[in-house]
Amino acid sequence: MVFIIGIAGPSSSGKSTICTELQKHLPNSSIIHTDDYWCNPENFPKEKGVKNWELPECLDFDRLYTNLLELKQGKPTIAPQWAQGIYPPLKKEIKPSKVIIVEGFRLFWDKRIRKLLDFKIYIDVPEEMIVQRRIERMRHPNKPDRELYYREIVVPEDRKYGLPTKAYADLILDGQRPIAEIITAILTKLSRKKEK
Repeated sequence: MVFIIGIAGPSSSGKSTICTELQKHLPNSSIIHTDDYWCNPENFPKEKGVKNWELPECLDFDRLYTNLLELKQGKPTIAPQWAQGIYPPLKKEIKPSKVIIVEGFRLFWDKRIRKLLDFKIYIDVPEEMIVQRRIERMRHPNKPDRELYYREIVVPEDRKYGLPTKAYADLILDGQRPIAEIITAILTKLSRKKEK
């Protein structure tokens, strides 16, 4: 039986790092990133003159649902593999594993996806930390428009589309905690869940 763990939270909350570390403790596990499921950016609506990547409609939840459902049924599936500047995205085969870890900043938005997730984790971080982490990840830190995007689009959209989905989580964790503590908390909760 395939067990699917969903990890959601704001952009730059540390989801990818947590997934990578968690996988080390879960034999026969694989990771799916919802960043592979972008729709065509050419069709993204604009906000303040720039494309808004923060909306749930920018993600292909239909395809993600199909991929997760097939994996849940023990079947291999053909999933997208995002590459900047290439659309349609490349394709890759994902084979079912004992544990599938799915991460994404809007992961809990789609009701169908939530129903497929056996355990839902939300990584919570303060808004200012979201901005600072995004700025640190910028390739061109001297571009003030990037910071403007984070403050005036990323944060407000997360309040609207991300934060409310925290209510669906089985476990809410402080993303400022050391990674080792976060992993221990997840494994402890998972162990208790499996004992029930």
